[in-house]
Amino acid sequence: RRVLCEVDARKPGYLVLLDSYYPGWRAYLDGREAKILQANYAFRAVEVPAGKHTVEFSYRPLSFDAGLALSCMGLLFGIVSIFWSGDPNGFKAILIYLKSRHKKLKAKNGLLA
Repeated sequence: RRVLCEVDARKPGYLVLLDSYYPGWRAYLDGREAKILQANYAFRAVEVPAGKHTVEFSYRPLSFDAGLALSCMGLLFGIVSIFWSGDPNGFKAILIYLKSRHKKLKAKNGLLA
């Protein structure tokens, strides 16, 4: 999720978004990372100097990175275990299975003649 704001401030101040203050949000002021402040206990804010600026908020929670890392490790573990098992046809069997599943799905959706 991304929020982009164009700010034209006559004097230094704060840009306050009425979205929930929650870990995982990052703010960028004119392309450089800026600190997100908690405003009124529930919202998020960024300090903005006078002048025209672009403020971008992007959301990428730590749980996303952790989930991605665990998924990659699981995939790697699966591939390594196939080759480690000593079965020379292990990987070939997976490819045959995937190919047959693909054909079944195409047939189910009426894509095969």
